[in-house]
Amino acid sequence: MPREKKRAPIRLPPGAGRAYAMGPVHAVFKADGEETRRRYSISEWWLEPYTRGPGAHEHEEDDVFFVIEGTMSFFVGGAWIDAPKGSLVIAPGGTTHDFENRTAKPAGALNFSVPGDFEPEMAEIADWFRARSPAASRTANAPPRPRSAKSPETVAANRPRVNAAWHARHPMPKRPTIEQRLEWHRAHAKNCGCSPMPAKLRAMSR
Repeated sequence: MPREKKRAPIRLPPGAGRAYAMGPVHAVFKADGEETRRRYSISEWWLEPYTRGPGAHEHEEDDVFFVIEGTMSFFVGGAWIDAPKGSLVIAPGGTTHDFENRTAKPAGALNFSVPGDFEPEMAEIADWFRARSPAASRTANAPPRPRSAKSPETVAANRPRVNAAWHARHPMPKRPTIEQRLEWHRAHAKNCGCSPMPAKLRAMSR
């Protein structure tokens, strides 16, 4: 039987590897394929606060998870468990499993998939994560997202319903031209919430 070609040792500094950015999910593959003779795959999986994982699934490979940062929640054995840093979780092949970060801090786990050749599937997996909406990415216990100080909803909520002082200082010109009406209504929309710009004028202002 021919001897297998000797492989060179692998040394990677912290954070190095083949990265896959997927919104609030980030994976870094450390070794797979020819590097491991397809016997195992090593990758890191990082989840932002209150981020769902891939959803419950199963496959033939064993999945080994070692939590390296924060607390990761795992679905395994028919129940969810919280696994803090230093925890080991193994989902044998054929076991339905899932993982997510239900905490307010980032969480990460080192994954060993046995046997390997996991990385060739990452293009499809990454596309799936990237296509997922922000709402679908949030865990069930996630707090409501704060409104941006400059969001239209916040601006409208903070605007006076009737700004009498603004109206007193900025009366509509007598017999205004279309341009004067447009200019007045644009300023009005920024300073008072008593009434919207008429639909015909909105159409002209586009």
